[in-house]
Amino acid sequence: MHGHGGSLQNHGSFSAGGAWPPQSPQVGVAAPQDNELANKAAEVTVLRSRLQHFEKENTRLQNDPRLNISSAPCCAVFFLGPEELACAKEAPDKKRAERQERQELERVSGELQYARQDLLSSEEERKRMRLTLETMQKEMIALRKEQPERGPIAPAAAPAAPTAPAVATAAPPTPRVPAPAPAEARRPKEPPVERRLKHETSFADESVQAKRSLLLEALARWEVLAPEGPWLQLRAALAANAAASAANAFAALAQCGGWAARSAAAQAARAWALETERLGELCLAERQTLPAALCGLLQKAVLEPEEDEHCENCASETMAALCEVAAKLRPAERPALRPALAAPGALCALLCEEVGPDSLHLPCLSFLQTCMACPELFALAHQAPEENLLLAAAELLVVPSRDSEVDSLERQQCRVAALRLFVQCLATAPSPDAILQLRGDGCDTVLQRLVLLGHHELMCLTLASNPWHSFQLEASCTLRRQAAETSLLLLSSFAWRSVPEAPSLPPAEYQQLRLRALALLGRTRILLPSIIDLVASRASEPEYHALLGSASLLRLLDDPEDSKGSVAAR
Repeated sequence: MHGHGGSLQNHGSFSAGGAWPPQSPQVGVAAPQDNELANKAAEVTVLRSRLQHFEKENTRLQNDPRLNISSAPCCAVFFLGPEELACAKEAPDKKRAERQERQELERVSGELQYARQDLLSSEEERKRMRLTLETMQKEMIALRKEQPERGPIAPAAAPAAPTAPAVATAAPPTPRVPAPAPAEARRPKEPPVERRLKHETSFADESVQAKRSLLLEALARWEVLAPEGPWLQLRAALAANAAASAANAFAALAQCGGWAARSAAAQAARAWALETERLGELCLAERQTLPAALCGLLQKAVLEPEEDEHCENCASETMAALCEVAAKLRPAERPALRPALAAPGALCALLCEEVGPDSLHLPCLSFLQTCMACPELFALAHQAPEENLLLAAAELLVVPSRDSEVDSLERQQCRVAALRLFVQCLATAPSPDAILQLRGDGCDTVLQRLVLLGHHELMCLTLASNPWHSFQLEASCTLRRQAAETSLLLLSSFAWRSVPEAPSLPPAEYQQLRLRALALLGRTRILLPSIIDLVASRASEPEYHALLGSASLLRLLDDPEDSKGSVAAR
């Protein structure tokens, strides 16, 4: 190789396995070392490809018999021009560019495939919408055809006969009788309303099936825990939908087994109350009703001196079943709950327990609130000489002291539930005094406890702050607001009944009625001006708007001179 082009001097010797001749170092090359190495590599690549090509050509010529060519090696001299050298140097860049183009082509192909898939999906959606539109159009056409066709227009009345007898009156045209419709047209079509009702009925059937399966699962768990007993009688009564026989069989089975079996019996009773549509017949059975059986379970679970986890679970499940039964009974069927109030020992024991997260105060109060809507049950609970449920509920209205007890969320929930119970009692009682003047041994009346509780909750709301947005404090403020609103509502109803139509009364009679009402308030009468001031001071807040009407009615009992002074001070 000489110069920048270089040459291969002995082609035959290289093909026979000869070595490359020694290369003389070049002097005076101005290009950098890297550029020179690149040039050399390009030259070697091009020359090697040319050698391979000429070797193939030489072999072909030697093997051709028509040409009498000796096997002597032939010499060839190759010279590389600048264009070939430049092409050899640009070959790697071209390969890289081709690779990038290939990758870009694959990416574009993938995007086109996704776009084609989206187009197919859009086409399917368009077809579906078109089918829906066609279906709706067909329904509209069917509805129009189903509308009653208008009958033929009645013929006009014949004109009056002229005076001359020779002129005759034209006979009215005979109405054309429409041709009978074909059999397919006369066939009544199902209107859309009936189709919708059938659709809703199918959903209702599925709900009934789900409730039925829940009942069967509860019965299966119960049967595993208490295998002895008249199970065949109960299952036969359930299959025949005989409510009275099923209630009697349930009452007999509820006494079998231990506390785990009795807890399963309460769960089955709750599922039964959810499933059956004939709950009134279960509560009006001849020998034993479902509420009576549940009350017997509750008495044993609460009053028997056994400390067992299954026993507590049985009491909880039985109370939940009683609440479910009471909530589902019709007003005329609620006297069937009489066994629960005729022997109220278990309910009183549950209400007198310490309030805690696992206590049953809330379900007991909810059950009593449902029972107090019945006048017969209210009279039974109100006239109880011992174990009075209303007095036990009134004990929950006591505000805990700062030193001995903590006013937890559970206590506040119980106070709100007890206030709702007394609201229901006032709605059922023949006179409000029958409730507001209830008094325990050496305790305040319900009316006085309402004043104390309302003032306490308003003071707590005035002092409350929640800078760190605590969920517990927010829930506590909501419960206190509900308790204050219910307490003031009951107090305002008492004030309205105690001093009726105050503006139209003579001053002497008004003063006499006011003093009588204040005497009923007792030692809590001094808190009335404070309650009015606490509500009026925050009257601009939306949460206190519901209290403004009650506070205005309480002014009927407040001293006018004291009220003027408090207003002037504000």
